[in-house]
Amino acid sequence: MHRNFEKIKKKIRLALIIKLVLFGVALGVIAAAAVILWQKYFAQTNGFVPAMIVGGAVTLISALLALWIKYPTEKRIAKQLDDRLGMNEKVQTMIEFRTQDGEMLQMQRQDTEQMLSVVPMKRMRSRKAWLQPVLSLLAVLIAVSAILVPVRTESSAPLGEAPGEQDVWELTEWHITAVRVLIEQVKTSGMQQEGKYAVVDTMEKMLADLEYVHAKSVMKRTVMDAMIRIHEVTNSINSYTAIVRAMRGAGDACVKELADALGTPSDPLIESKYQALKASFSSDTSEEDVRQFANAISIAIVTASVAEDDGLYVALAEFATQLSAFSESAKDMPLQEATIALSAVFEKAAEQMGAALQQQGINRQTTDTVLEGLMSIFGISWAELPDELKYSDNEEAKTEDNEYEDTEEEILGGGKGSGEVIYGSDDAIYYPKDETHVKYGDVIDEYNSQKVTDMQERPLTDEQKEFIDKYFADLYYKDKKD
Repeated sequence: MHRNFEKIKKKIRLALIIKLVLFGVALGVIAAAAVILWQKYFAQTNGFVPAMIVGGAVTLISALLALWIKYPTEKRIAKQLDDRLGMNEKVQTMIEFRTQDGEMLQMQRQDTEQMLSVVPMKRMRSRKAWLQPVLSLLAVLIAVSAILVPVRTESSAPLGEAPGEQDVWELTEWHITAVRVLIEQVKTSGMQQEGKYAVVDTMEKMLADLEYVHAKSVMKRTVMDAMIRIHEVTNSINSYTAIVRAMRGAGDACVKELADALGTPSDPLIESKYQALKASFSSDTSEEDVRQFANAISIAIVTASVAEDDGLYVALAEFATQLSAFSESAKDMPLQEATIALSAVFEKAAEQMGAALQQQGINRQTTDTVLEGLMSIFGISWAELPDELKYSDNEEAKTEDNEYEDTEEEILGGGKGSGEVIYGSDDAIYYPKDETHVKYGDVIDEYNSQKVTDMQERPLTDEQKEFIDKYFADLYYKDKKD
């Protein structure tokens, strides 16, 4: 019973499913072609990988959506057969009452089956069957056209225009080998692992993009875009700037001194400043002062909003924890033992913070090496670099709070003292301890004292010592006539 209908149903269902899937594929191919054209015109590269991703996604979504909406159920197939063959709902009636018995129903089923057995298969096809081949052919033509259209080589050039003779460029084996050498240097460097992955991936993608670039101007833009991303990698894993800015914004003077003592990643931990901070916590410092210092450090690093597993964050958090523990245990310690214990806390913190800063210095040094290498390989000059790449090691140490713009009105002054001798001068200089500008004459004694200490601790030649002594002597006793 219904054998003819079952055979026809399987053939029609298979044909419709194939049609719906091909419909999804055609839409996916058209979407991929659109992405390729967009990449060639706006990004000026062959975006085959993005095109494949978009095309695949559109194919899958549209095919599944079409199957969900138009899936050829048994009732839909019966209705299609009635409409195409003009059978006045005979097939639908047969399907509707297939489980019921009766002489009239039996005759109706036999009559319908008989009619289905003599109707040729081509009459059962949709009158709009020609639309699917046309759509597929159109999709193929659009895709081929998108692939054949050349990459736009100038921002002002119309689509398809070839680059000028002076702008022609090709990626060579030498370029590829030179970049591969940089990649290997990054892989074997001491840079943090997540930074390595990001930098290597960026350079790999840059090489893939350059394979389809044929204009020097586009090449330089592509390389500099990669350089910006590489520079941002270090910014994302180096916490120094955020932490120091937060510490300098803290209300606690000792935390600000600690921020000044941190130096920079390229020159971690300024020993003289750190020892001065350590010395300020002498044997007569109260446990409460130590506890307040610890709490101020904790608050400052939390406000920096960096990852809690960051090396510098961990070192400072551990420092704060050890200071808090000392403030509790020092109450029951003899004075000499407490002094030794506090000194040990500072020494351990110096070691941990120095190591963390050194790691961040390695991160920055690695990316700097990569950026300089890319500039050399692809012939990019300093003047061509975007502003975000024109930085130095010192720039990383700057914050909005400690940047100071010299002006004639602020710098020029009369002089401290009377008669023919100026004591130091009252030129305005930045004083990091108070984060303000003071007269040079007001702090020259402190600077001279620091100079004496540094000269004793640092190995200097007699010539260097003489030069420094003369410099300060000139500051102390400067003739106004000069």
